[in-house]
Amino acid sequence: MVSKRKKKIIVLGDGFIAARISAHLKGDTHYAIISAFHDMHVGRLPSIKKFFAETRPEYVINGWSDTGGIGYSMGFPANIITNNMRAILNIYEASHESGVKKIINLISNSTYPQETGGRMEESRWWSGPWHPSAIPIASSGKQLWAMSYAYHAQYGLAHTNLIIGNVYGPGDYFDEARSYALQALIIKITKAYHMHTKEVLVLGTGKPVRDWLYIDDLTAAVKKAIDTETDIQPINIGSGTGISIRNLAYTIQKIIGYTGSLSFDSMQRDGAPYKVMDIRRAQKILFWKPRMTFANGLAQTIAWYLKNKA
Repeated sequence: MVSKRKKKIIVLGDGFIAARISAHLKGDTHYAIISAFHDMHVGRLPSIKKFFAETRPEYVINGWSDTGGIGYSMGFPANIITNNMRAILNIYEASHESGVKKIINLISNSTYPQETGGRMEESRWWSGPWHPSAIPIASSGKQLWAMSYAYHAQYGLAHTNLIIGNVYGPGDYFDEARSYALQALIIKITKAYHMHTKEVLVLGTGKPVRDWLYIDDLTAAVKKAIDTETDIQPINIGSGTGISIRNLAYTIQKIIGYTGSLSFDSMQRDGAPYKVMDIRRAQKILFWKPRMTFANGLAQTIAWYLKNKA
């Protein structure tokens, strides 16, 4: 039997998501993974074009993004927009000139309006303004979709645009100042546990509800996107369930075994109140659904952190 030719894929990004996707695809005989090119910034375009021209990827999984939690987003909005816009332009110019067949964009669910009236449905993606904390990331995410429209309309470049929830899992990026709530809380509560601190202060009221997507479920969705013909319209990839920051904090506290108290600083800004994704379109188009329960995924993530970072 003659084996099928492997699909040549480049995974863009220098963080946890790109690394995990690359590792999983390398273990699949259907794909040939090209070493990722991480630096997408201005001034690097000649090197980027040279890399693409030499490696000739057929598929680009675009996981490159300057992003972070609410503190980082509110503190460095100009950096985020500038870095992301430059990267988008570089990626698309290099992809087009090297003959890429398809780009799979991983776009933050911060691109949704702050009030969706319930679960985030793709039909509501353009229905209102963003939460102020999301503007830097959301604006560049929408521009990424606009580039997919333009390059598909003019050059026929195929796309799948995946709108992803907050991703977590073993091997994650942990930084108290830049991480999202889940990762930041693991750091804080673990530190309090080891230092025998009596109280942990959680920023905000704890009321916002978030959708947490396990990294291996995202990888499975990306595999489906590689092999499935889609249009450019967004497809939600999330767990489809939500947990409040307050309940998340207490769950982490229980897993770690911290016996001190948690208090919530209502003087600090909350992000958007409710961000839970409707994933019916992904189930219909990609025949995908998440498999990891949040309880098991969180326990595995904390166990990895305690072994490798704490």
